[in-house]
Formats: sequence, C-alpha cells, structure tokens
Amino acid sequence: MAQRDTVMQEKIKHSGIFNFTELYDYIYDWFTEEGYTIIEKKYTEKTIGDSKTIQVDWVCERKVTDYFKFRIDSLWLVTGLKKVEVKKGNEKITMNTGTIEIKWFAKLIKDYENTWESHPFWKFIRSIYNRYIIRSRMDYYEDTVEDEMRDINSQVKSFLVLEGKKG
Repeated sequence: MAQRDTVMQEKIKHSGIFNFTELYDYIYDWFTEEGYTIIEKKYTEKTIGDSKTIQVDWVCERKVTDYFKFRIDSLWLVTGLKKVEVKKGNEKITMNTGTIEIKWFAKLIKDYENTWESHPFWKFIRSIYNRYIIRSRMDYYEDTVEDEMRDINSQVKSFLVLEGKKG
C-alpha cells in the first residue's frame, strides 16, 4: 500500500460577497495549470428557504516521479449562499453572499504504484530506502507540496478579497 504522509493543513474562512462560480473555476484552473488531476468525490447542494448550502470534496493529485506523488485534498463548505445584486460603477452585477470555508490537506504519497509491496522483505527495504537513502529528497518534496498548498491558499484569499471589493 502506498504511504501517505500529511505534510500540512490550512483553512480559509470568508464571509461576505463573492462569486461562487468564478471561485470554483479559479481554483479548478489553478490545479489544472499546475498539472494536477482533480477528482470531485462529492458535490452537494441543499436549498433551505432562499439560501443554499454547498459541500465540495476534491482530491487533487500530481505525479512527481515514479515514486512520489503530490496530493492536496480540498474540503469546501458554503453556507447561507444567496444571490445579490451589487453596483459596479453604473452597472448592476449578480454575485453571491454567504460564508465559505475551505480546508486544505497537503500530502506526499510514496510508492504510489505499490512496487515495494509484493513481499515483506521489500517493505523492509523500502523503509530503509525512505529513512536513509532518499531522506533529503523526501524533505524537498514535502517542502514543495507544502509551498504549493500555501500558494493556492494565498491565491484564494486574495481572490476572495478582490471579489468582495467589486461592489
């Protein structure tokens, strides 16, 4: 079985005006441009009165080498989502208001093709390989996936702040 190590986790919480569709597209585009494959495990919408609650669960993976893979899990919870009209100059544009919370989990996956799993002896060799032979490479890849998660986190924070100022 592939080894998954959670390297880091972060969270964004924003209440106010934003455009949910544009945010969704922005994050999707960021991951695809960085070479990630996105698997949407869950997308649910519940309408309660005039507002919506949305849950999104993404698994984003990118192969780095034959042995390492980056994985960033993204869990979204949007509550109280409503459409609002805001004035931008002389125009009225439709946006959303509500609260959005996104949790990110950065993981480094080792031996994702399970090449070292066929025999207990190979598992033992893999642990030596990981601990002593490629330790510095593992540290480098852990730092890299952590940096990528921090990048998307800060990009989304900036996006939400700019979206809120459109009105």
